[in-house]
Amino acid sequence: AELALAVVLSATLGLAIAVAVPYSSMLGWKEATLREVRYLTHNTCFWAAIWIATFFVFYQWIVPVVIKVRPDTLCQCPDEKVALTRELLRRCLFGSRLLCAAAVVMVWLSVIVINFVWVFACFQLMLLVYGIGRGKRDRVGNVKTWSDVQHHFVQIKTECFPALSLCLLSKHNQMLLWNWFIKSLYEDWLLDYDEHLALQITFRPLDKDEAVRWELDEVEKGIKYSNPLFIRPPRNQEAFRRIIYFLWSLQAIRSRNRAEEWSEGAERGYFRRANRILAMPSVTLLTPCAAEPVVYGIQELVNPYHKGEVNSGRHPKITGLEYLACIYGDEWENFVNWLKKYLKENKDLGAHPSLLRQTHHQMLQMLLEEDQRILSNEFVVLQVRLWASMHGQTLVRLIKGIMQWRYGLELLASLENEALPVPQRLDEDQLAQVTATKFQFVIAHQLFNSKAAQAQTKDVNTLFATPALGLHRWDLVYPDDNGKFRSLCRRWQDERILHVDRPGPLRPNDPFPTEPKAENQNHAIPFVMGQVIGVMDMNQCASLEDSFKLPFLLQRYFSPPVRTLEKAFGAKDLVSSEVVPPYRVVGFGEWQYTRDLSMVGEVAGQAEFCFTTIHQRVCRWPLRARLHYGHPDFMDGYWVRSRGGLSHANHLVNTAEDVFLGYEVVGRGERIEYVEWLQVQKGKESAIGPAFLFEKKLAQAAAQQMRSRDIYYLNQSSNAFVKMGMFFGTYGFFIYNTLMAVSIHLYIMAMVFFSLAGVTNHDLGINQSSLAVPWLFQVGFLFSFPLIVEGSVQKGIVASLLHFIKTLPFGLLYHLFQLQTKAAYFIEGLVRGKGGYIATQRGFGLDHLNFVEIYSTYAGSHIHPAINLFSWVLLYGSYSNLTMSEIYLRSLFMVIVVVCWIGAPIIFNPYPTMDHLMKDVEEMLSWLRNPLPEVRDIAFLLFEEHKRRDVLRGKPGSSRPEVTTKTLREWVAGQRTRSWMAWYVGDNLLGPWGDEEQWFSIAGLAFQKAVLAFLSYAPWLMFTYWACPSFTGSLWYAVPMVSYVLFFGILELGLPHLHEYFNILKLYIPALAISLAMLYIYNWRVKLAEVFFNVLFYVLLYAMGVDGMVSGWNFYVKIKSWWTRSKFTAKGFVTSPRTPQTEDAVWFDRLSIPRFFFDIQRVYPVVALTMFTLLNGLICLGNHSLTALMFSPAVAHAWDRAATKALAPKTPALPRKLPTSPAVPSTAGPSSTTSSSSSSS
Repeated sequence: AELALAVVLSATLGLAIAVAVPYSSMLGWKEATLREVRYLTHNTCFWAAIWIATFFVFYQWIVPVVIKVRPDTLCQCPDEKVALTRELLRRCLFGSRLLCAAAVVMVWLSVIVINFVWVFACFQLMLLVYGIGRGKRDRVGNVKTWSDVQHHFVQIKTECFPALSLCLLSKHNQMLLWNWFIKSLYEDWLLDYDEHLALQITFRPLDKDEAVRWELDEVEKGIKYSNPLFIRPPRNQEAFRRIIYFLWSLQAIRSRNRAEEWSEGAERGYFRRANRILAMPSVTLLTPCAAEPVVYGIQELVNPYHKGEVNSGRHPKITGLEYLACIYGDEWENFVNWLKKYLKENKDLGAHPSLLRQTHHQMLQMLLEEDQRILSNEFVVLQVRLWASMHGQTLVRLIKGIMQWRYGLELLASLENEALPVPQRLDEDQLAQVTATKFQFVIAHQLFNSKAAQAQTKDVNTLFATPALGLHRWDLVYPDDNGKFRSLCRRWQDERILHVDRPGPLRPNDPFPTEPKAENQNHAIPFVMGQVIGVMDMNQCASLEDSFKLPFLLQRYFSPPVRTLEKAFGAKDLVSSEVVPPYRVVGFGEWQYTRDLSMVGEVAGQAEFCFTTIHQRVCRWPLRARLHYGHPDFMDGYWVRSRGGLSHANHLVNTAEDVFLGYEVVGRGERIEYVEWLQVQKGKESAIGPAFLFEKKLAQAAAQQMRSRDIYYLNQSSNAFVKMGMFFGTYGFFIYNTLMAVSIHLYIMAMVFFSLAGVTNHDLGINQSSLAVPWLFQVGFLFSFPLIVEGSVQKGIVASLLHFIKTLPFGLLYHLFQLQTKAAYFIEGLVRGKGGYIATQRGFGLDHLNFVEIYSTYAGSHIHPAINLFSWVLLYGSYSNLTMSEIYLRSLFMVIVVVCWIGAPIIFNPYPTMDHLMKDVEEMLSWLRNPLPEVRDIAFLLFEEHKRRDVLRGKPGSSRPEVTTKTLREWVAGQRTRSWMAWYVGDNLLGPWGDEEQWFSIAGLAFQKAVLAFLSYAPWLMFTYWACPSFTGSLWYAVPMVSYVLFFGILELGLPHLHEYFNILKLYIPALAISLAMLYIYNWRVKLAEVFFNVLFYVLLYAMGVDGMVSGWNFYVKIKSWWTRSKFTAKGFVTSPRTPQTEDAVWFDRLSIPRFFFDIQRVYPVVALTMFTLLNGLICLGNHSLTALMFSPAVAHAWDRAATKALAPKTPALPRKLPTSPAVPSTAGPSSTTSSSSSSS
């Protein structure tokens, strides 16, 4: 009670100080001093509450639970005083001492994990509390519903519009601004024509005797302005969201508009507020891109075949265009209505008369059937392609959004110009020149004019050459390394080509790899003209209404205060802190526009939504730990140019290159700001495969951050508050996820060992229940609570809970799957130093993944750990002394984890059918059976392949391939989808050892192999050893197995030239071994159960020995290579650097290990195939309902129609060439899941 009273009093005093200090400016303190006092006060309260709550829970609940779990109290043989046989005594001592002691150690390790989980849970709880307070202070979610729009529209329009610019004090200008916003929604096909008219503000001259009767009507200068009634909300949810957000963001701007600017009586202050465009700093938006699609091609949009292959042997799938029309049904209808209206008004476009009578459903069907009445019209085809591209992650979508920002600045500039006195007004040319000098958009295209991006190059050139599209007003930066390393800039205004020489290539690939995105950004910096640099990813998009807020943001955070403009340069009373911008980086929010595409996009968007709102809100204040995450941030251009660029470019350490800019800012004592009243849209991964690759890259990047010098310097120079904020706000999240995944194994292993040792549930008390605490916090704090809280702030508690319940099952499945993704690859990054750029696919993920692709992608990270975990669960169920109901309750979460780790790729696989299931099983069985030739056979196959290629080209003997490491790697990589042995050799034998050189990484890899071997084999070895009644008697089973292994080992290694002569012995040796074993079983009357356990025991020993031998072989090859390159000289022991010849030798040595040892590893894919088949068979029973939940009911019906189509003909004709618009050529389509693209950090 005394402790609780002290905690309450301390918290009350701290909160009182935290509330009182912001209002203490009346004491005359300087602003910087007040800011630091507030920072220290809030952080003291924040972290004190976390650590006090942690200590209280740990001391009051956790310690009393586990303090009695000790070996001397639990690990006692119950039959010590009874005369036992030697065998029973051995088993008793083994169970009571070894297994029980191991279980006690795992319990205490679990306690450590639980304590850390509780610390992170307290951090999340405080984050939610502060996030709500900061959100309400910033007016987040003040407008939530359509009734709020009705009640507050007039007030917001009157009071908040002038905060953007004083020219908006005029009712007429307010009307123009709002109508421009509504028109942009209509032009984005979010509103139909009637909704567009209903939401506009109308005006007319006021009659002489007319009186204003409606409270929504306003009068100014004899003009009556009728505000919209807002009777019905728009059908489109995106239009509804944008209207709601625009209104409450204006309230947030008004709350941020400090008294300093409004109370400033100087003429310069008024000029700034009345002329936002003229007075704002110039800004440049920079976007790096590589091989992303520019505009979707019509062939890709209407292609119904699996992965675009006519002879894939699978049912046709839903096309990309039909999928988009089903997801965005109202937008497709609005688009078709607009298109018919436009064609009717412009008859010179030559549209077929029947098109004007088609409904939106009929128009879609004509496109899918490749009707020439619609495909022969280039204008219609172009508009369809643009509509589809505006709903995917394409470059043209970003360009259109940025062009809307430019257009919005031009509109605001025209309003401000009209508000000036007539002599001071600018003409149209001068106004256009002002906008051009204030706003620049630069695209840094890394592959422009290269062979790898010919289609993208053609599309970009066409956009420049077609001003009618309005998508050409941006500058293009690209490398030109033909003979001389140069960076070129193609300006849109005068078509001039500017160039800057570079000392070397951009080096995105071998032999000097770098981080491609960072290098691409940095080489474009010389062509950036703005005082402020904004970074936009290629998969982002902007909207018109946010352009009206842009001048306010730039003036507020990057312009010097008004009071300093009256002082002369060099004046004594002019200090640098008043002139230098207070923030070097200003970030703003995002909205994930891919949330409507699929359930994966929805749950991934929910996680990103929480991160970009409540998490960054609190990291900005009071933690001051908000960094740059690759999101759309604005940066001080001078600071960026004088610090070496936007980010570092090491391809391993700087995998997440954007966050290092934040480390640089914090390390130099600068600050980062975050606002929520400005927002862009961003695309996320909408399929489980790309989402997995993205989380994999982030986990490896977090591991690389921990070994960076930036983190080292921050920990050496920062205070305790900054250290804790950085830890919990960045890589601490991945450490937490890793410990969560580890604790799952610790929990089940401890329970199994206690059961085998004979420790009952009564002996443990409540320990077993207490160990389940971490996963409750995992599900609650990481997924549920932040989403519910932030959703309640912005939408209301009822709407937030309903949306959360709708996505709960799939969200749990997705987040538990990604929990293991983060843990597996974070450990891999720490142990092996693994990292680097990973290209994620930004298509729609409509192609069905077969079992081979699923297993080969997720085997090491998810499937094998899930099978091992399930083995522990089976062992616990077999030897536990509990009832079945108790076993079920205690192991329920483990079973859920196994289902999530194995089943997530199956459940999220698009439209499962029995046809796909049978085809997948057939392909995986063939994959398991196909062998991988030996090295000498691979060389012969390569020679024959090149010879056949020469004959087909009519040039026999023109090429003779040299068998090198590169050719062998390419050939083995090409076989990984055809042969299990090729996949195993490439990913498990060669992959983990291919890029290691330093000794610490080899030691880490050995540790990783040892842990994986323990998790894989320990449960079954202990199970079989415990079940065997006699160990010495079981040695008879080892004799045939050892003879079998020795025979084939001598045959493979010592006598390879006699291999074919000993083929007959391959039958005799197993027959002899089986005969001897049967003779022993018959003579000694051995039970079948004992035979099974004994055989299983030695099979597991053999498998573990094979893994150890493979690891030992790789160690031997690595040490051999190091020893051959080392020698003693007068200077000491010197090791020469690696050369291509030494690398070839290492690779050949690794590949020469005998293959027959690996056959035991086929157990994993066989077990996985069984689980895949059972789970997929259950899913196929309800595939329509699952597809409706995963996508939408319309998509489910469309997929049913596609599944009824006949398979592709055996001898299909060549597909008819569809016309493409000369304005925008076709590029990579949305249905392609293998298109390479850069990933957003």
